[in-house]
Amino acid sequence: MERSFIKLKLLKSYLRSTMTQERLNDLAMIELESDMLEKIDYERIIEDFISKNAQRIKFFK
Repeated sequence: MERSFIKLKLLKSYLRSTMTQERLNDLAMIELESDMLEKIDYERIIEDFISKNAQRIKFFK
């Protein structure tokens, strides 16, 4: 069990050190706007995206 915590710590350190400023900013924005993001109807957005391209329709339906 202890070994998995050590691996997790190493992985988190690696991810933090390799994260670009742009990604860090984007993640911070997601956290700050989380209440707004909970209200988004993702299913509708996905359906709209799929419906705009015949190849997508074949692939996803």
